[in-house]
Amino acid sequence: MVVTKSGTNAFHGNAYEYLRNDAFDSRDFFASKVAPDKENEFGFTLGGPIRKNKTFFFGQFDYYLQHVGSSGLLVTLPTAAMREGNFSALLGSQIGTDVLGRPVIAGTVYDPSTTRTVNGTLVRDPYPGNVIPPGDLSSVSKAYQAALPTNVSDALVNNYVASTEVTKFNEPTYFIKIDQQLGNGMLSGSYRFMGQGNNAVNSNGLPLFYGGQSYNRRIEVLPILRTENRPS
Repeated sequence: MVVTKSGTNAFHGNAYEYLRNDAFDSRDFFASKVAPDKENEFGFTLGGPIRKNKTFFFGQFDYYLQHVGSSGLLVTLPTAAMREGNFSALLGSQIGTDVLGRPVIAGTVYDPSTTRTVNGTLVRDPYPGNVIPPGDLSSVSKAYQAALPTNVSDALVNNYVASTEVTKFNEPTYFIKIDQQLGNGMLSGSYRFMGQGNNAVNSNGLPLFYGGQSYNRRIEVLPILRTENRPS
């Protein structure tokens, strides 16, 4: 349950500001610079009489802003050889045999065009050397990876250090409440609006095409309440 303030026969209010700045932050271990992080939350409240001893108001405005990014993110990208179809670096140890008695090696890439049934079991042939010929590479996958950045190393994992673009969050909130004295009771009505949103940014530091997202939403509440003082 949330209890909100009400206005009185005197005017009261306040104003506030909260600030955070990346000028006071240190950089991540893998980052070359401090990640941006600026936060501001500011607003005010004001309450008082509309008609003394009868009608009162109370209002609030609050705005939260945050500009934040990340740096030093370790991301795994396909190596230069993999982008050309060479997956030989993935080959591991033998983990079994297939229905033809051939060894099954961990990390093997199989040629889908060789799929067939042998003794009721589906079988495929591995690409020689675990290298996919250029003619078998999908044009869709080649187009998809074209915008990927260049790796900083030939390691199979954590081979790229990324930084995200600045994400801009904003959350405005408005609130107004009216109280009306009615006999030995009170009739109260209020309205609250809260918006939330951010710009489209990919959280893994890759171009927006590879998973960026944004959102915008609004929440509105309009309750009306009658209270009455009864003698005990």
